[in-house]
Amino acid sequence: MKGFSAFPLPRGVPLEHITEGLRRFFTIYADIFFTNNLAIGVIIFCVTFFQPNVGTAGFAAIAFAYLFRRLTFPAAESFEPFYYYNALLVGLSIGALFRISPLTLLMIAAAAVFTFALTVSLNSVFSRYLGIPILSFPFAIVSSLCYLFAIRSTNLFVNNLLPHTSSTWSLAPTSPAVTGFLKTLGAIFFNDTILAGGLILLAVLLHSRIFFLLAAAGYSLGALIIAHFYGAYTSTFANLNYFNFILIAVALGGIFLIPSPRSYLTALIAVAVSSILLGAVEVFWAGFSIPIFTLPFNLIVGLFLHYFNITGGARRTITFLESPEAILDHHINYAARFLPPHPAIGLPFSGEWTLSQAFDGEYTHKGPWRYGADFLIRDSSGREHSDNGTTLSDYYAFGKPVLAPVAGRVVKIVSDVEDNAPGEANRAENWGNTVLIWDERGFYVKVAHLAKGSVSVTEGQFVAHGQKIGLCGNSGYSPMPHIHVQLQLSPEANSPTIPFCFSNVVRDGISFHSWLEPRRDIVLASPIPSSSLRSSFSPLLGETFLFERTCRGRSTVGRFEVVLAPDGRNLLTDGENKLFFHTGPPLFRFLDYSGDRRSILADLFRALPSIPLIQNRVAWSDTLPIRPVISRGTAEAVLLVQSFHHDFARIHVRGTVESDTLRHTKLYRRIGRRKKLIEEWTVTLDRRRLPSTLYSPTRDVLIRRLEP
Repeated sequence: MKGFSAFPLPRGVPLEHITEGLRRFFTIYADIFFTNNLAIGVIIFCVTFFQPNVGTAGFAAIAFAYLFRRLTFPAAESFEPFYYYNALLVGLSIGALFRISPLTLLMIAAAAVFTFALTVSLNSVFSRYLGIPILSFPFAIVSSLCYLFAIRSTNLFVNNLLPHTSSTWSLAPTSPAVTGFLKTLGAIFFNDTILAGGLILLAVLLHSRIFFLLAAAGYSLGALIIAHFYGAYTSTFANLNYFNFILIAVALGGIFLIPSPRSYLTALIAVAVSSILLGAVEVFWAGFSIPIFTLPFNLIVGLFLHYFNITGGARRTITFLESPEAILDHHINYAARFLPPHPAIGLPFSGEWTLSQAFDGEYTHKGPWRYGADFLIRDSSGREHSDNGTTLSDYYAFGKPVLAPVAGRVVKIVSDVEDNAPGEANRAENWGNTVLIWDERGFYVKVAHLAKGSVSVTEGQFVAHGQKIGLCGNSGYSPMPHIHVQLQLSPEANSPTIPFCFSNVVRDGISFHSWLEPRRDIVLASPIPSSSLRSSFSPLLGETFLFERTCRGRSTVGRFEVVLAPDGRNLLTDGENKLFFHTGPPLFRFLDYSGDRRSILADLFRALPSIPLIQNRVAWSDTLPIRPVISRGTAEAVLLVQSFHHDFARIHVRGTVESDTLRHTKLYRRIGRRKKLIEEWTVTLDRRRLPSTLYSPTRDVLIRRLEP
């Protein structure tokens, strides 16, 4: 139960405003099931009206909460649905007990206002001090108070109590577990019938297989544990409070934690723990003759999330999307594209240098100091020096500028160690002349073996990434001029090293890498920026683009505008589909896509997910999420398996430079160990913004940029 999109009621007469308002209204219902899926919201809305009294009370509660928000905070343009779904649940709970009347509406209005104010307040407290969502705490609190209040409200019970009749509708004779599961699903929305639960189950199955598996597993485990304790296996499944098990399993297994074997195990452990809590709360609440509502769900999920905030022992979801599959796909792709396996630093030099010793090197990179990188310069014949190499000046690396590989504060310098003659080494002063820089990401970067007297920074000085800090020398334990780089967690001279990688580098003059781990004998260089490419791939806010897509003789035209998303990201959109992008040296990247996988923007995402904005004619690689590329049914099945093994499938992209104006990309689908070429694209560039044409012979698709 977490907010996903804004909910302002539509203003004005235009149809699109009404459509958007309705979409956001139904999102409130869907948000109870952790999604913004419109179909789920519509189905839940209809289910609440299987008992018209319940549905009307829920709708009225939303209306009262919205009117209160407009009255007290008219300047606000929108609120997230989680500010309303708690009020909706409170309204449903009142409608399940009392028939609609002026007195009941007064109670709903007071409860909705109370819930809305409590939701806003608790959300501020929970997010600031606990770092957890409010879930449905406001609903559990206010509904309990309303039921307690109703016990002494004689007029409500005498004149407004809603008569309840048992449903006579059923599918067929079923086991108590199946019947109980369906009724429990319906009970989440105060309609404990097989029909209501069956419709919700069907919607869940079509929406997310991971959701269904977690719901079924959570319900089954919780019910079986209590059945073993109570010794009543048949009657146990009739307990409608077991919807708490469903919500706990889904929340921890697939929403707030990234779907994985660890999250699934965590969810089942939480369900097992909650079974004791649920039984105890039932006993306590029975003394007041009121339901326990979602109290066990809130306490257990809130407790586990706060525990993980403290310990960092689980992969928390950062970007909440419409289903566990979407969350998983986004997480895997985001990690592959934007999260290096180790801290990433820049190169400490300009030009091309050879990595002569990497991690676990054969000479000095051993034991606690195994993670280091040594760089020197070799000519085309593989020699490190000219002439006979008897003097330091013969070596190509000697005296070359050394650059800061990170931005940070200089905490230690050594600059008075003599340079060794070629072939000799100073064991007593192992590191020679060094610069130690503190990076605010939590580590120190040591650059060693600089030339005597060449250090050009001072202790306490802040240095920028790429700033000159000295010259390459041959001081310390160094038989020939080279640059040594390592990362460590403390400033002491002999601190153990940690693994790292280099960011935005050209390898061997033929390939660009966003990050690359040190490997012996590879040649690395920083890319040369291209101002013309950067200008071409810097769309401006408010700029409009027109693209024509021709596929198998049929043409469509799309108009796309550059707008700013609420989270600050830039995106291209036609109002329905959204393609997020970022321009920053040395890459232009389409970050993420939301919408129809058959749209022009989806093709643009697949054809050119990224492009190096550099002069170097090099190949590059990238990855794409699965859902925008392959069919929905296949993608959902693959992601279900991938939730158990995150490396099960990938969409790999390989890009090459054909000329100054041509780029060629290939998309490969890897499932398990099988890899298959699925798309090819030829992209034509010009001096105007974004590509001028994109052509895929494998799909017979041609996209042309038109004049707006």
